[in-house]
Amino acid sequence: MSILPSDIRTAFADVRFGDHPTLEMGLCIGIFIGRKSEDLTPEEEQLRRKLSSQPQDEHWWLVSDERLNEFEGVYRWLDEGSRQFYTPAFMTYYLRGNGLNAWFLYLSDITEFSVEWDCWTQEQRNVTARFMSTIGSDPN
Repeated sequence: MSILPSDIRTAFADVRFGDHPTLEMGLCIGIFIGRKSEDLTPEEEQLRRKLSSQPQDEHWWLVSDERLNEFEGVYRWLDEGSRQFYTPAFMTYYLRGNGLNAWFLYLSDITEFSVEWDCWTQEQRNVTARFMSTIGSDPN
């Protein structure tokens, strides 16, 4: 059974960002994990500040394709609230004709609905599982 953007929009309509890391902050965490501020070069500190000061996203459907493409690999450094917020954006990104990316590799690891999915509704879990099944059967 294929999935439509409207299925995703309905299941994730009420998801709000809240107090979670942005895509940019996920990259910042990934780059600087385990390093102290005093150990950063001036250029690294400037990058850390820039990434850390990005505004939060208001709605997942407003996240630009450019940002989704640029920050596809930050999944592992985000918390479950950020993942719940950005996953529908990445799913609809794919359905708009963009290719698979690293986000889906990480997502495929948790489709058994582990503890990480606690904040997700059953409808969100079902839509995500259907989406993963759809991309798994996509010959492209």
